[in-house]
Amino acid sequence: MEKGLLKNLERVVLYQNTAWKHLPSLGKLPYLNELRLDSLTGLEQIGFEGGFQQLKILEIEDCDQLEEWSGFGAETAPCWPLLEKLEISGCPKLKALPPLPLSLQSLTLLDVGLSDSPTFFPATPSSSSSSPSLTHMEIARCGNLTSVAGLLRHRLTALRTLEIRRCEALADQHAEEGFQHLHSIESLAIEYCPKLKMATDAVALTSLSELRLSGWNHITSFPSKEACRRLTSLKELTLGDMGGLMSVEGLKALSHLAWLRIEKCPKLVQAATASIKGKEEEEEEFVPAMAPCCH
Repeated sequence: MEKGLLKNLERVVLYQNTAWKHLPSLGKLPYLNELRLDSLTGLEQIGFEGGFQQLKILEIEDCDQLEEWSGFGAETAPCWPLLEKLEISGCPKLKALPPLPLSLQSLTLLDVGLSDSPTFFPATPSSSSSSPSLTHMEIARCGNLTSVAGLLRHRLTALRTLEIRRCEALADQHAEEGFQHLHSIESLAIEYCPKLKMATDAVALTSLSELRLSGWNHITSFPSKEACRRLTSLKELTLGDMGGLMSVEGLKALSHLAWLRIEKCPKLVQAATASIKGKEEEEEEFVPAMAPCCH
């Protein structure tokens, strides 16, 4: 981009173009605070030179050939230091993201080709006393994603909403450790991530008011009563499509639960039916003989 050309731009929207393969260095625009790229179906590379120093909102949608960011590395940090909202969807070839700033408040990744989650700058939590400002995170349909450790290893103490859905390759061995630091989490959904073998006790977080778990075929029972007692704020609970679930005895300890939905849990229905039938047979077996009436 030529020096001085459109240098006062604050908001840029580029929509439906098939010709562009490489975007110029928009990161050098000194006042750019919002950038939206939508349906640039030929785009393969975005120039990161300049680092988007004033950018607060970045949305990239349906750029299905986008593969990489050019011109960023450790020497360019900090990247987009004021970024507050990052939303990327429909970019199945995009394999990596630059480090995220601690200022980021909302992160959405839908149908993105990442194999590993991005991390925050600085890369190691011990190198800074500051914690990320992230309050909302949604990751869905990222079929290559195997780990979210890059995000969860930072203490996301401000996070209030977390959704992870339909990430078939996600098999993070350290996810449970990261969940221990979600002290402000209010809404949590983990759905259809078949390789994520977490224990249900790991999601027993005291601040939770809404919890949705679907496709957890590896569990046979909902958290123990002890774990459920930690869910002191839980008001809404959804359990769905759990082929192995046979017991929800722990629900008795959810004293504030106001809304409950259980669906597609066939073994739970079978267990409940067998239990009811067994009690009926037991009652029939021990019905006391009635003494004849005396007239």
